Amino acid sequence: MTDPTMTDLTRTRPTPTGATPADPLTAARAEALFSSDLLTGSEPTRAEMAAAIRQAILRDGGSRGCACVLARAYGERPETAVPRMRWALRLVLTAYPRTVPHGTRTVPHGTGTVPHGTRTYPA
Repeated sequence: MTDPTMTDLTRTRPTPTGATPADPLTAARAEALFSSDLLTGSEPTRAEMAAAIRQAILRDGGSRGCACVLARAYGERPETAVPRMRWALRLVLTAYPRTVPHGTRTVPHGTGTVPHGTRTYPA
């Protein structure tokens, strides 16, 4: 049986605020890029981004440490944290597009259940 909260992570419908939720890997990459030393607004190459993400994850003690850096920044300086997270998420979504494998089926919108014989995949 699939956990209904996990199926919510795989949907791409907009939230009440109009944002589209990211899958866990995309969110972790964006959090790590947020906590990296790259300047907001810069346009690094994919290799530079990957190196910055790796360095941030090692420095901050893993993806949870990067999430803590993100949370602290939102608490202390929300006026700079919001544009930085938008920048990080835009770069990650561009460099690491997430696609559903051809021929797979996902959870029907709004049901929270998986029909018998189907599997869900992150979008």
